[in-house]
Amino acid sequence: MARRAAAPPAGLPALAFTEAEIDALLLGLTMVATSEDEEVSEPALAARRRIAEALPPEPAYRPRRSDTPLERTLRAAMAAEQRLRLRYTDGKGVATDRVVWPVALTGDGMLAAWCEAREDFRHFRLDRIATAETTGERCPSRRRVLKAAWVHQVMERDG
Repeated sequence: MARRAAAPPAGLPALAFTEAEIDALLLGLTMVATSEDEEVSEPALAARRRIAEALPPEPAYRPRRSDTPLERTLRAAMAAEQRLRLRYTDGKGVATDRVVWPVALTGDGMLAAWCEAREDFRHFRLDRIATAETTGERCPSRRRVLKAAWVHQVMERDG
């Protein structure tokens, strides 16, 4: 397929979006970026990169009284966009060490995270996390971009 020359920027005026609109844009761009049609997937990836670069820092984590010590560690790592080192015991009782990029805490007691060992998103039951500590290293990807990719993967799997 012949590639078109890149068009000059369209010159849109400065736009302001709500947090929910930004998340929707990131999700939509992530979905389009998975297309096999490079004419739409490459511009979607480029736009997603530009949005990710312009995102403000995550809001600082403010501990809540109801948060457990583990939840405080996880939420602080998400807000700081830092890698976590987990000691995790699976359903068969096998303990493993994992380095993850935390994405979200789900309402059903799970941590959704990008797992470096599995090179994919995984869900970790909070009651099976023996230890969680930040590595002090920033995640290679912004959390909101990861969250869009995770939501997309869940939608593809469940949809």
